[in-house]
Amino acid sequence: MNHSPTVFSMDWLGERRLPAGQAEVVGTSPSFEEIPTVDGHKVPTIVWSGSPKAQDVQRGVIYVHGGPHLQERPMLDGRVLPSMLHNTVVAIPNYRGSTGYGASWERGEDYSEQALDLAAVITYMKETFRLSGDKITVVSSSTGLRPVFRFLQQAPSAFGTLVLTSLAPPQNDVCKAAQFKGAMFGFHGERDPILSPQAARREFLLCSQSAQTREFRVFSHEGHLFHRTSSWAAVFAAVYPR
Repeated sequence: MNHSPTVFSMDWLGERRLPAGQAEVVGTSPSFEEIPTVDGHKVPTIVWSGSPKAQDVQRGVIYVHGGPHLQERPMLDGRVLPSMLHNTVVAIPNYRGSTGYGASWERGEDYSEQALDLAAVITYMKETFRLSGDKITVVSSSTGLRPVFRFLQQAPSAFGTLVLTSLAPPQNDVCKAAQFKGAMFGFHGERDPILSPQAARREFLLCSQSAQTREFRVFSHEGHLFHRTSSWAAVFAAVYPR
């Protein structure tokens, strides 16, 4: 893995200016991993680590995008930055159907095969960074919940926290068969054009009925994509619990 240090600070007119008493935030550039799956494929995955040493990582976060044909890129965005302050490793897979496997996979949209990719990334996080399942959080966006719950049908205790953002309707009653035992959070926009807040809440309650902890929240003035810092602050409070 590539862990060349990068310093994030504001530099105006050649002079570094930080608030009094604030330390510089030292992070790492991402590595690009091709994680093998049990069916002989590889998952192109962007990995950001908040610690230069794998043994110092204390928590893992996996972001599962919606789409299903969207593509993740190595951009230092708001999902990644908090990891620099929490000794967290963030894995962002381009799972089957998004990139790396060609047009035939995109036409298939097989959520069971996408679930195999998620399983491979979780195994990678556990083995590479010696993380137990309760230290791993999975964050899904929109239709990303479908491969997540398909995976949970087979491994309901594989990770500790599930955060659903901008819920989309699951297919084939996938939630009914899942028995996730960890903490589960749902966040939805009041103006989401894909699924109403009322319908999203019904889906969340169905999917989270076996969860140990569950919480659902609707953000006012938000659509399918969240833009407000207050909304993301609530999401990150679930992703990075104190």
